[in-house]
Order: sequence, then structure tokens, then C-alpha cells
Amino acid sequence: MKIQILLPVHTYADGNADRFALHAAAIARHLDADVHALVLNADFPRVSSALGNLLIDVPALIGGAKAKSRERGSAVIQAMKTEMGPLGISLRTTQIECFPGAAGDVVSSIARYHDLVLVGIGASDVTPQATAEAAIFGSGRPTLLVPEDASVTTFGHVLIAWDGSRVAARAVSDARDFLQRAANRHGCVGYRRKGSSGQRSKQPAGGVSLAARYLRDSRTGADSWSPDRRNSAGACAGNRS
Repeated sequence: MKIQILLPVHTYADGNADRFALHAAAIARHLDADVHALVLNADFPRVSSALGNLLIDVPALIGGAKAKSRERGSAVIQAMKTEMGPLGISLRTTQIECFPGAAGDVVSSIARYHDLVLVGIGASDVTPQATAEAAIFGSGRPTLLVPEDASVTTFGHVLIAWDGSRVAARAVSDARDFLQRAANRHGCVGYRRKGSSGQRSKQPAGGVSLAARYLRDSRTGADSWSPDRRNSAGACAGNRS
């Protein structure tokens, strides 16, 4: 059974860049996955003010914005076909119209019929960021954020930030497909914060060993685990070399 990836394509205001297709193709190839591109064409509420239409041609402005939105979506889909076609990646597209503010809810609903959501994040457009947040908390599916400006990379190295929490356990489960394909897997262990006071609490005794054994037994093994008591992202990054 192939992995099914949902790929929301934002088209307003700036929309996703064509470069998003490079990342999507690399990830789909890595996971041997099929891709469903959901093109989020922008829609806008009708303006019923006759006086407003006299001062500004609102219907024309809306029409122009919608046309620009469709053009952006078509460009991204063409870029995906160009990148994915030669790789033999199955790509299907769905075009929908929705208010930009409702994109997150739409994506979250459709994501439940997929295994993974890829959200391309640009430098300035906040709409994909809102969609990512909605997908993370509302879809029930793992969501991978893809910085469009970053270099296209492979996923040969996976770092697990394990703190013994429910969230960490869910993240490891969601990352199983990446873990199984990784050449190197490392675990970095820290404290977790608890409560509004920000007090640190240690994870249960033996939690590190239990997590490592679980990964080995499930054939996603971690090559090394490095307990880190400083709870520092920099310290975790140091274990990646």
C-alpha cells in the first residue's frame, strides 16, 4: 500500500512558489508515495454595497484577484508535473475555491483521507503558515513543513528529540516511514517542561532505553542515543555530526 501525500497548493496572496515542486518531488520519491495536489483557488464574498461599487469597481478587483490566483495554481501544478513526471510519481490534482481564511479547515478535513500533509512555507505569505497550524492541530495526520527557500535535500539523517512525552511518542510513530529509510538515526534526550511555571521534570526512569529498544525492535533502530540534560536545541544539533 503506497503512502498518500496531500499537497495543499496556496494561490493567494503570494501563493506557493514553483520551487515547492522540487521539494515535493524529492519527498515523494524518497517515500515512494503518490501525491494529491489540492489547489486552493481564492474565493471572496460578494459586495452588496451599490455606493461602494460606484467608488471602486469591486467586482473587477475580485475578478482580477481570482484570475491571478488561478494562474499561480496552474504554474505550480505545471512545475510539479515537470518534476514528478520523469520520476514516475503519480500525481492527481483537485481544484477547489475557498475563502483564504478557510483554507486551513478545508485542508484539515481532506487530510484525514491521506497519510501525510506537506505544506510549503514561503518567506512572507502567512496563509500557508495558518494552514500548517490548522493541519497540525486539526487533521489528525502528520504534517511536514517544507521551507521553499531551503536547498532540496535528502532525508538520510533523522534526529529524534525524545523527552518521554505523549507528543514525542506520536511524532516518532508519524516519522516511521522516514526512520525506516534513513541511513543514520540518532536520539537526543532532554527534559520536558511542565505547567505554566516552566518547571522542568525528568522523564520516567529507563525511558531512554525503552525508546531505543522500541525503535530497534520495530526495525527503525536508532544508531545512538545521547542524553542531554541542558535541554538545548544546539546540544541536540551537535549530535548530528
